[in-house]
Amino acid sequence: MSDSDVITKQAQVDTINKITKDQSNMIEACMDTLKGIKDDKKITEATVRNLTSVMRELDSLRELFYTRLFNSLKRGDMLLG
Repeated sequence: MSDSDVITKQAQVDTINKITKDQSNMIEACMDTLKGIKDDKKITEATVRNLTSVMRELDSLRELFYTRLFNSLKRGDMLLG
C-alpha cells in the first residue's frame, strides 16, 4: 500500500464531521419552506403539510448527525467544538 492510499485519522474525522452538499441543500430547502410559511402569514392545510414535511426532514438530519457522532465516538475520534 502506498502512502497515497493511506487515509489519515484526521481525514476520516473531517469526512464524518462535514455537512455534504445534499445535506446542505436539504437545509436550504427547509429554510425556504419555512420562509414561505412565514411570508404567507396564513394557517392553512397546505401550511400544516409543509411544516410537517420540514419537521420530518430536520428529524432525519438530526438522526443522521447523531449516528455520525456516535460512530465517531466508537472509533475514538476527537469531537471538536
